[in-house]
Amino acid sequence: MRTEGPTRGVVDNAHTTPMESRLAARLAELRTERGWSLDDLARRTEVSRSTLSRLERAEISPTAALLSRLCAAYERPMSRLLAEVESEPPQLVRADAQPVWHDAPSGFTRRSVSPPHPNLRGEVVEATLAPGADIAYDSPPPVPGLEQHIWLLDGQLEITTSGTAHSLTPGDCLRFRLWGPTRFRNTGSAPRATHWWWSSHDPPHHCPITITRLSPETFDASVRGLADLLTDTVAGGSSLGFVAPFGREEAAAWWRTQRPAVADGTLDIWVAEGPAGITGTISLAHPQKANGRHRAEIVKLLVHRTARGQGLGRTLLTTAEQSAVRSGFRLLLLDTETASPADHLYRRTGWTPYGTVPSYAADPGGELRDCTFFYKEVG
Repeated sequence: MRTEGPTRGVVDNAHTTPMESRLAARLAELRTERGWSLDDLARRTEVSRSTLSRLERAEISPTAALLSRLCAAYERPMSRLLAEVESEPPQLVRADAQPVWHDAPSGFTRRSVSPPHPNLRGEVVEATLAPGADIAYDSPPPVPGLEQHIWLLDGQLEITTSGTAHSLTPGDCLRFRLWGPTRFRNTGSAPRATHWWWSSHDPPHHCPITITRLSPETFDASVRGLADLLTDTVAGGSSLGFVAPFGREEAAAWWRTQRPAVADGTLDIWVAEGPAGITGTISLAHPQKANGRHRAEIVKLLVHRTARGQGLGRTLLTTAEQSAVRSGFRLLLLDTETASPADHLYRRTGWTPYGTVPSYAADPGGELRDCTFFYKEVG
């Protein structure tokens, strides 16, 4: 049965199947691989620590919505996660052997039609929604921009994507790229609404991201986009010096305080822009002291939650590092929340941690977080 309060979004697991046990173990592995505590994951998913703990022990089963949140945090499609917990992947799967996952409380049933494999470039899934079923995936997609084709076999289905609702009747097919929240509703009176969807696991190649350095003039034109990016990043729980509530106007006002430094050349700002606008930024702060002209500081590396998992953070970081070298800097510094995704990025890209300060700063929710300081010699 569905429980409320701290364990809302789960189903008590009286009889654990082998697949559910493997799923629980894989979820625990993913968290451990990132060096996250249960508290870290709870903050990133807005799911209680106790629920996550029980989930990793296979005491409960996640609903579709909860599993979607976890996939967003781990930046991987749900189909890939489920494929990873399958046993040896066959080339042919008979109809009666295709994995079926039931989310009884929400009226959702998912059948994996394609033979499972973690490296699939696409898959076919059959999904059934009970009468009145209404499922909203509010978290950003784990891999933004993936292409999906929804083919309705029977019943009536309303799909909302990118803020637009589409009503489908049997035989209709909807094609879209997944950039943000989606919603599926069975709007008919039939016993069920069944649809097939084909999903490509490859990010779109025809939607290039352009990285440019802002001049004072282009900075002014970019403030709104930068404000949206900063607001999204803070809403995602990143510790950036701001606490909730933090709105778009406050974010825009903060960015405007940076304009004098952009104008006098002591702050370089790059933005990454794509079809959805500004999806990332990074800044390089020049030294203010005469005895520190050889060093600079990396600040405000931000990637929108809908654009993560595609290497954009690494690309922005490389852009700033290469510019620093061209400017004659030999030493770069930065700091970030300990055990955060940014922490792992810096460690993977050659940055050296030189100290951690406990309870250094509060996150947007007001909880004190440790901070790790890094340096990198580039010249």
